[in-house]
Amino acid sequence: MDAETKRKISLIHIAYGTVLGILFGKYAINVESFFAAMLIGFVISYPIYILTKKFFNTEFEIKEWIVSGYVYFFLSWILFWTLFYNFNIT
Repeated sequence: MDAETKRKISLIHIAYGTVLGILFGKYAINVESFFAAMLIGFVISYPIYILTKKFFNTEFEIKEWIVSGYVYFFLSWILFWTLFYNFNIT
C-alpha cells in the first residue's frame, strides 16, 4: 500500500474516532478498564476497516490496518472521550 493511501485511511480513522469520542464523552459512557476500552474500540472500529478496504479497493492485512488505522482511531477516540467526559456539564 502506498503512503498516500495510508494517509487517507489514517485521516478517515481519526475523523471517525473523534466523532465517536465526542459522542461517548457527551453521553457519559463509562468503562472500567483500559483493556475493555481497547476491546470496545476494536469492535466499533472494525466496520470502518471494512469500509476503507472497499472504498480504496485495496487488500491489506489486519496488522497493516492496526498500524495505519486502529492506532490512530484509538488515540483520537480516547483523547476526545476523556476530554468530553471530564468537561461534561450536565
